[in-house]
Amino acid sequence: MRRWMISVVMGMVMGYGAESNTTQPTVKKAATKMVIGRLEQVRVMEVGIAKKARIDTGAKTTSIDAHEIQLFERDGQAWVRFTFEDEPIEKPVVRTVLIKRHGGKSIRRQVVELELKLGQTVQTVEVTLANREKYTYAILIGRNFLRKRFLVDVSRVFMGCSNTSIPVF
Repeated sequence: MRRWMISVVMGMVMGYGAESNTTQPTVKKAATKMVIGRLEQVRVMEVGIAKKARIDTGAKTTSIDAHEIQLFERDGQAWVRFTFEDEPIEKPVVRTVLIKRHGGKSIRRQVVELELKLGQTVQTVEVTLANREKYTYAILIGRNFLRKRFLVDVSRVFMGCSNTSIPVF
């Protein structure tokens, strides 16, 4: 009885192996993502200015240091005029967000689309306009810029120029 059971099990295993060899395995193509550090050079293409930026995977939306923010209307649409590094920029307002501050009043911030360049990657992304004078870096790169393109190595800085990419499954 025991030999018979072993024969049945062996036959099933051998049959399973033979059957699986006739089908092709599914191969998922790897996407490549650029490895960047916790600090990178980012260029605001509208004004051609590159600044050091903090990479923050905890921030949902990218933010830049904007000053002299003025709302106005153009062709029935809300627009905003502001300066970045003393260079004027005018953009349509995509939306307004309410920022809840710890121990303080909530504030409204305008969101615009800007073209940003990190390494060889240029993309148009939603950016929150904020006074970042108190912060070390004029640009904060959030997940909306990083998603599906970058991996962040927090032990490194300024890797964007190295074009280091790795496959990601």
